[in-house]
Amino acid sequence: MKGILLKITSVLICLLFVMSMASASSLLDYEQNKNQPEKLESVLYQLTQAQNPDEFAEKHGIYLENGKVRVVIELKNETATIPGGYGIIEESRHENLVQALVPMDKLITLAEDLGIVYLRTPLKPAPADRISISEISLFTIIALLAIVLVCVIYVTRRKQR
Repeated sequence: MKGILLKITSVLICLLFVMSMASASSLLDYEQNKNQPEKLESVLYQLTQAQNPDEFAEKHGIYLENGKVRVVIELKNETATIPGGYGIIEESRHENLVQALVPMDKLITLAEDLGIVYLRTPLKPAPADRISISEISLFTIIALLAIVLVCVIYVTRRKQR
């Protein structure tokens, strides 16, 4: 019985360590992005700060061509217009959502404009029967691993008897 408790305790300590590392990583991201406007998606802010924007955009699946980024601009309502003076090229519109090409160097100032609710990258379609790992929280993954480990320990222990 002591062996099982020791193994379970070890697993829990490992889980706590992993969770604390994830929290530390989140705090580091916060420190790096504290100047990010609230209305600008994190990955777009990181793009504006990247040393090599073309490489960053390719790595993160962001459309970037000739210094313009494809984004979705969320406006206050259906009748709102895109603010002028930013060099925006409107591609399509549905209700208060506008897909547009925006100069990368204008993303931060556009996000601070009063007429903008939020700026984000366009959503990518995915089959409904697939769940990406990014949709599952870290906590859920860790909890599932803990359950599997406990079951393995239990089965191993029963076989030893």
